[in-house]
Amino acid sequence: SFKKIIFSYLCLLQKNHKHGLMATVMTDSKKPFSMHLLTANPFLKRKLEQMLPQVSFSNEMKEGEVILLDEPWNQCCPASGFEFIVLTNNQPTIKADLYIQKPLKPSTLKRKLLEYLGNRQEDLLAGLLRLNKKDKRVVHINTSHAVDLTDKEYDLLACFMEFFPNACDKETLLKKVWGYNENIETRTLETHIYRLRQKLKSISENEDLLVSTDEGYVLKC
Repeated sequence: SFKKIIFSYLCLLQKNHKHGLMATVMTDSKKPFSMHLLTANPFLKRKLEQMLPQVSFSNEMKEGEVILLDEPWNQCCPASGFEFIVLTNNQPTIKADLYIQKPLKPSTLKRKLLEYLGNRQEDLLAGLLRLNKKDKRVVHINTSHAVDLTDKEYDLLACFMEFFPNACDKETLLKKVWGYNENIETRTLETHIYRLRQKLKSISENEDLLVSTDEGYVLKC
């Protein structure tokens, strides 16, 4: 469960800083998770500190981080390279991965944040792509665009992400995605890969993120 992920591998750091909040959680793969808070409300910082004891203050933001933005926020905000959770009581001013409507109870905020963080721990990452296992949706971190995948497209992309940044050959794809069914035609594989490539282009401002090489197919992101 997400509670086990959050609390079994927490890393407790106690540092004071006025600019932001970074929540660090250790997962089974030992990869740290961080979240940066942008708010003009000092009460929210204190409340989050109480609700999530594994937080520490930091003024640094790194690409790939989740930013929790408490509106209204009139200061400079990064345009790309981040996921956003927005706390809002009106029409949000930026595009976000999750909107949480205010006002809300602290317990509700805690539950929503833990659900999001827990689900995020299950995502697959490769370069600028994030693949959500539950929804079978791939997100481009820089553009924040997302697209839904079919079951076969999801399985293919999961293979490419597993081998990233190296190439994955056709034989491996047939074995992993189709169970090495010798009746599967090469044209069938290429058709699915073509459709996946078009979907990846649609979220990356028409960049070709899936490239064919002598060794097989490789993600370039």
